[in-house]
Amino acid sequence: MKFLSVSEFFIVQLILYVLIWIINDYVASMLLLIIPVIATSILILSLLFELIEPSKVPRIYYKYVLTMIFSPMLVGFLYFYINGFDLSWM
Repeated sequence: MKFLSVSEFFIVQLILYVLIWIINDYVASMLLLIIPVIATSILILSLLFELIEPSKVPRIYYKYVLTMIFSPMLVGFLYFYINGFDLSWM
């Protein structure tokens, strides 16, 4: 079974988040607030546990988690920039 590379995973996430922004900007903005916070928490806990007791988790795992943090933020910033930082649902 072949897995997606980190760049392919990042591009797939970008496409999905753009589709969500196009369909419903309220849901997308809530995901923008929730997903990076959860992914950052997972990354910090993973790094902390790795320092306490080294495991055999591959380094690519951390790259995948970083893409989960930065992809919604990138799409959200671009969407806000294109719309002039105006949220119609507020």
